[in-house]
Amino acid sequence: MSPSLRFPFSSTLTIAHRGAHGDGHPENSLEAVERAVELSVPGVEFDVCNLRDGEMVVSHDVRVRVGERTVSLPATSSDSLRDGLPPRLEPFLELVAGSDVFLNLDWKGVAHESRIGRLLGRYRLEERTIVSSLDHRALSRLKQDFPQVATGLSVGPLPAATRDPEHLPEEVLSRARHSRTDAVMLNKRLASEEIVETARRRKTGVFFWTARDEKEYESLLDYSPDGIATDSLGRGPEHIPQLHGEE
Repeated sequence: MSPSLRFPFSSTLTIAHRGAHGDGHPENSLEAVERAVELSVPGVEFDVCNLRDGEMVVSHDVRVRVGERTVSLPATSSDSLRDGLPPRLEPFLELVAGSDVFLNLDWKGVAHESRIGRLLGRYRLEERTIVSSLDHRALSRLKQDFPQVATGLSVGPLPAATRDPEHLPEEVLSRARHSRTDAVMLNKRLASEEIVETARRRKTGVFFWTARDEKEYESLLDYSPDGIATDSLGRGPEHIPQLHGEE
C-alpha cells in the first residue's frame, strides 16, 4: 500500500513549529496547538517521545527536568514521573483530528514506533500526517509495519567534508531512498534549487525547518518546497493546499 500523501503539494504548506507558541502559549503545549488551529494555520508540528512503558508524550527532549532530577523519558515509566509527566499525546491527536490541519509528528522516541502508527490509525490521521525523524532506522521500522503512513527523514547541517554543492542533492536523497522515506525534512541551511529539483524528479517531498521570522520564511518560500516549519505565522496560505499532489 502506498502512502496517502502525494508529492509535490499544490502549494507550500505553512507549518506552525511546535504549535503557535509565544504570548503565553509554551512550545509543544496543547494550548499552542489549539492556537494554531484557531489561527487557521494550515499545518502544525510537535515533538513526540515515548516512556519506558510505551506511553507517548509531547516533548522535544528525551531528557527532562523533574523536580531535582534529570530523567531520560524512554527509561522512565509514567507512574514514576507523576506530576512531572510531559503532556500525553492523545489529546493532541484528538485536537488535530477534529480540525482539518496537516500534522508533522516529529519522532524523538526510542522504539515503540508501531504505537505511533496505531494511534494515527485510531484518530484517522494517516491521510494528513507525516512522521519525521533524524533516525532512519526508526522510520524504516514504522514503514515496515505501517506502509500507508508517510515518513520524512530529517537532515541537519551536514559536516563540511560532505557539503559539496554538486553532490549534496544526491547525497541527501540517497539517505531518504535507503530509509524508504517519502520526503526529506531539511535544515534551512541546505535549501537550494538543485535539491528541490532533484527531489521532484524522484517524487520525494521537500520540507524546510525552521524559519525564525518572516524574512527567513520568505527566502525559503522562493524554493517552493512542500512545507516550511516556522516560528513566524505572519505569512502563508489561509487554506491547506492539495495534499495528494499530481496524478
